[in-house]
Amino acid sequence: KDCTSSFIPMLISNRHFKIVHCVVHVLGTMWQSQRKTLTPTFHFNILQRFVEIFDKESKNMVKSLKNAKGAVVKDLSSFISEYTLNGICGNYKIILNFLNIK
Repeated sequence: KDCTSSFIPMLISNRHFKIVHCVVHVLGTMWQSQRKTLTPTFHFNILQRFVEIFDKESKNMVKSLKNAKGAVVKDLSSFISEYTLNGICGNYKIILNFLNIK
């Protein structure tokens, strides 16, 4: 008999292992249901509707960066945040149309 064959049953019967196993199982089950809910959101056909707005906003961001002439841009987060928000807000109209909300 090798040491693993006697160690594994002891580990499985260990109370702490059972608690950890239950927690991991619950978290896995929760993640699975959340993933099933979110997956359709990122389907190619739905994301395709957003490409035009993201393209427009990325071009606007590049224009703003070019207009910063001579200035050294050390922090891109403000540029990225602004145009990400513009992209999300621009998509709001598409979402309302998709849901038939006027």
